[in-house]
Amino acid sequence: ESCFFSGFSIYFLYKNILDQKTRKMSNLFTVINEEFACSNCGHFNKKLPGSCRNHCTKCLYSLHLDKDAPGDRASTCHSPMQPIFAEQSGKKGWMIYHKCKKCAKIIPNKAADDDNFDIIIELTQKPQAYEQTGIKKARKKGSK
Repeated sequence: ESCFFSGFSIYFLYKNILDQKTRKMSNLFTVINEEFACSNCGHFNKKLPGSCRNHCTKCLYSLHLDKDAPGDRASTCHSPMQPIFAEQSGKKGWMIYHKCKKCAKIIPNKAADDDNFDIIIELTQKPQAYEQTGIKKARKKGSK
């Protein structure tokens, strides 16, 4: 016995799988791009063109608003989140790690081009904060 699918059938099967994955992915990320005044320093932050802004461009502080996924606004904490560490990620660019001052949850966020990169560079120099993030780097072959 053989199984035969026409190119047309395979296309619709593949498209249906992609549509399902896209729906699942979009359920994990709610786009909220609003202007806001920073609760830490008072700086007014404009919308981020083409993306979402969730932290202050001046002091890099954020608020603990999301619980399980970006933009879900399901957290009941609502406390300030201090930037504790930053790193360069090959896939996403600069990542800033925020730690909630109340519940201590750590959430990574992508840096924007207009963020204060002087602070981001300072954050890369904090090895004790790096350990708190729980990030594990794969060792390069041959390194000890």
